[in-house]
Amino acid sequence: MRDSIDAVQTAMKELEGFGYLDRVKLGSGRLMHTISASPYIGIEPEIEKSSLDRCDIIMHVEDSLYS
Repeated sequence: MRDSIDAVQTAMKELEGFGYLDRVKLGSGRLMHTISASPYIGIEPEIEKSSLDRCDIIMHVEDSLYS
């Protein structure tokens, strides 16, 4: 019986190591497991800057629609 528990725990650790299993500890102390079809690599996607970031846009309060 103990061998089967160890096998399941080992498989879960392996899935977590490759990014297929995510564990989140809830406020109650319990763990929530999420299995995904594609692994999470841990790299954030590159976000392109807007072309407007290069422009100096000055807006006066008087021009605001919310005044």
